Amino acid sequence: MAAVPAHATLFAQAIVMDAQDIKQDTGVIVLNAEANFTQGGRTSVQSAIASYGVLKTFSQTSSNEVQGLTGSAQAGWIDTIVLNHAGLAGTAGTLRLNFSYNYSLSASTVPDGVAAEGYVLTQVDVDSASASYHANAHRQIDNHDGVSELSGYGTVRDAAGEHASSDTGFSMDVDFVWGTPIRIMQTASTLCGVGFYPGAPGASCTADASHSTYWGGITDVTTGGMAISDYTLTSASGTDYSTSFVPQPVPEPAQVWMLAGGALVGAMVLRRRNVSARTHQS
Repeated sequence: MAAVPAHATLFAQAIVMDAQDIKQDTGVIVLNAEANFTQGGRTSVQSAIASYGVLKTFSQTSSNEVQGLTGSAQAGWIDTIVLNHAGLAGTAGTLRLNFSYNYSLSASTVPDGVAAEGYVLTQVDVDSASASYHANAHRQIDNHDGVSELSGYGTVRDAAGEHASSDTGFSMDVDFVWGTPIRIMQTASTLCGVGFYPGAPGASCTADASHSTYWGGITDVTTGGMAISDYTLTSASGTDYSTSFVPQPVPEPAQVWMLAGGALVGAMVLRRRNVSARTHQS
């Protein structure tokens, strides 16, 4: 493999009919693209938000006219990271890159030739001084004549071989060289399309990846079969990728009340102990 140049950029695009918004920038933290279309009974809303390690895309299209309509959104980031260790510079190592994602898909139609489809797609490409790797996860919904069908596929090709990606994310084992750049590119895409035969209008689609894809951190860094933890990490964008960007789950209301109740019980017990201690001292 040739040397990987240090590089960082964000890109986002939203496209529907004659409306489109395409952006690319190397000097911003967050990039946003939007394209909205309304004509008669047809509407489309497309949006893409890109930041280093976090991508969010949304597509929604509907029509109650004979003409069909399609819209798409895509967001992506490219960054170069370097793992440094004073005693290992120039030697080979292996690490694991982790990515997380979630999404929702829905499509509805009326009978007699109406069709709607939508998909969400996330892809990752990694280039190191040792090799190139690729991963993708695709989920799609198709609705024809009022009947929905959900399908999907996903493959990870990395240093461990080829294996399937899951519904919630994937990990990639990457061979690298200490002190040498590793280029990472991740994209997230959504698309919604509706169409039908004359005399059968009425279809809608939503492909929501508003909580789309997240950097899940680096784990399992090894050299010569030994785990390495005392390394430093730098990136071309200045982003700190040393930890996961995956949001922590918010407790359900019932859990909040349980936690509050537990804290209240604990406070009451502590108060009783203090009162008892003061009574014995008297």
